[in-house]
Amino acid sequence: MFGTSGPRDDATGVVFLSLVPGQEYEWHENPVLQWIVPIVGRWFVTTMDGVRVEMGPGEISFGADQNCRLIEGRRGHLSGAVGSEPAVIMLIQVASNPFGVV
Repeated sequence: MFGTSGPRDDATGVVFLSLVPGQEYEWHENPVLQWIVPIVGRWFVTTMDGVRVEMGPGEISFGADQNCRLIEGRRGHLSGAVGSEPAVIMLIQVASNPFGVV
């Protein structure tokens, strides 16, 4: 049996980004808590421990790396488009972390 969730009152904004192919965006933190939803193309994120994950349409991640410590010149994550096409990403910004404090 499938259930549905009720309306969320903690969404604070929606932003669309287009990541340029071949450009790696320097180390940065997510500006706010946000769901990251690829709409078109593929993108990657590399975490401070060196793990790289690639995602495309149908996949989702949660960005909660605010207030990271600077470790060996790294803070937050690296990201960019994968391949030769732009990656269009929808960011659904929220007021609270659905997973608790990370």
